[in-house]
This record gives sequence, structure tokens and C-alpha cells, in this order.
Amino acid sequence: MLQVQTLPPVFAPLRALTQLFQRPQAETSTHGTFVTQLGKGKTALALTLRGRRALAYCCDGDSLAEWFQGEVNTDGTLQLVSARHAKLELQVGSRQITGKLTLPLGQAQTFKAAMVSTQGQAGLYRAKKMLGGLEYLGGWIVLPNGKQVGAVRCGRSVVSRPWLDPENPVVRV
Repeated sequence: MLQVQTLPPVFAPLRALTQLFQRPQAETSTHGTFVTQLGKGKTALALTLRGRRALAYCCDGDSLAEWFQGEVNTDGTLQLVSARHAKLELQVGSRQITGKLTLPLGQAQTFKAAMVSTQGQAGLYRAKKMLGGLEYLGGWIVLPNGKQVGAVRCGRSVVSRPWLDPENPVVRV
């Protein structure tokens, strides 16, 4: 079982289950969380910014669960590559990001994502825990309409698709 802890408004070691940066101190171009659903499918993308540091997650709730991290360039652009070689190219604005996601097999999709309000449950959530000598990494994207997409990976495989209750964020793997 994984339990929630809230991170301070700086990057810190990830603990059990953490909602990342949902309550930013100020909504500026460099502090906040952006979420969107890609196309008409079930894939969602979230990006959290703190200063120049960025953490992004893209998930379809089935086999796609890609994490990205890096730093925003001084011109507001960001190019990230996941551990499984998916690519994320972004242009950061004050209340919106635009970009292109390219999956390892070459499928590409452009998107726009709006900054979510500091009120409510929309945002990016992450869990990381060692169990029985194996690392489990989970991520959930909660959209402003309450819809969520998430998955837990162990190595290269998605092993669980638990629903996350942001009011009581404890999940079983």
C-alpha cells in the first residue's frame, strides 16, 4: 500500500505517493501544472514546472506510461526524452504550453495544454516505492473535469491500473 505525502514547492526526493506541485505558490510562466487529453483517445499528458525544472508524464492507462524531466531553456522551449526514447518538445507560455509528443515507434501528436487552477484536484500525481526488491513507479493525471488516467510500472511492464482518489490517495499494487 502506498500513502500520500505532499512535496514542498521545490524538487525533493520522491516518496511513497506524492501529488506533485498541485498547489503552486504563484501562477506564473515558470510555476504551475499543465494538463491535457491528447486527441480524442484516452491518452493524457501533464507537465509541472518549478522555475526552470520540469517533470512531465504521458499515459494512456494501458501500455503507455512515460516520464520526462529536464530544464526549460531561456527562450521557453523544452526538449525531453523519456527512458524508453519517447520525445517531448514544448513551448512554455504564461498560462499554456504547446508541443509535440513523438513515441518511440514514430507516432507524433501535437497538443496544447492549459495551466490548471490551484484549486481542485486536477494535476499530476506520482508514486515510487520499492517492494520485494522491485521498484514500482506510478503516475496519475487528473484532468479538470475529474477524469483520470494512470498506471503503475515495474520495470518495462505496466502491472496495475489503480484508480486514485485524490481525497484519500492510497493505492494497492
